[in-house]
Amino acid sequence: MRIAIIGAGAIGLAFTKILSKKHDVLLVCRRKEQAKALKQFIGFEKLGKISFFILATKAYDAENALSALRKHYPSTPVLAIQNGLISFHDPNVIQAVTTFAATKKSDTKSKLTADGKVFLTKKNGSAKIIKAFNEAGIDSTETKNIGKFLWEKFFINLGINALGATTGKRNGELVTDPVLRERMRRAVGEAVLASETNADPQNVFHRVVEVALLTSKNKCSMLQDVEARRKTEIDFLNGSVVKMGEKIGLDMHENKLLTEQVKLLV
Repeated sequence: MRIAIIGAGAIGLAFTKILSKKHDVLLVCRRKEQAKALKQFIGFEKLGKISFFILATKAYDAENALSALRKHYPSTPVLAIQNGLISFHDPNVIQAVTTFAATKKSDTKSKLTADGKVFLTKKNGSAKIIKAFNEAGIDSTETKNIGKFLWEKFFINLGINALGATTGKRNGELVTDPVLRERMRRAVGEAVLASETNADPQNVFHRVVEVALLTSKNKCSMLQDVEARRKTEIDFLNGSVVKMGEKIGLDMHENKLLTEQVKLLV
């Protein structure tokens, strides 16, 4: 298949490397310097026929990237794998959750730090994507309840990222330090309460701790962004919890504090 990946960050580069083993994969970059280094494209005009797109941008760039894409490809399936809470109103966007983790080493290279799976919404176009992924060795499956996976990933990212970014610590250190572990518990508890998902806060917290320990040596993506002086996704994680809390009259103290602290860093 001919696949185009939008966003040449850590995950975009990693997926390009894996999928290229079996498919023709193109990258669409935002920066001319990176496009030149990768010998890839800066826009959508010269891509030709595409089987499907993978939207691998940061959450804050997703809507603009999708809008630019749709000017040239109005109905081609798009697999969206962003962190945070994003509502896509495009009927041909297939939301997905990936448990892969990667670290960007340069404009042309990233390193997988955690192998994983991809769960995607069952809808028109998803079967084709499943086939392409499985052919390349990416374990993927359809689900009728993508919301369950989106919320779980949201809680995990929210619990780990802001603390990692503000302290400079790797994932495992966040749960072995009793003070940081307690802050994580409070942030996750507030998020579960604000989400009104009826999830059990203690079970969710245990899952966040489990993931942090499984990826104990990793630097979370937000810490990588801070170290590289890049914009973070804080508004789509802890910041969105603050907004959800405001709507139902709850004070999300820990998430508000974390959001403010991260915004002071970059």
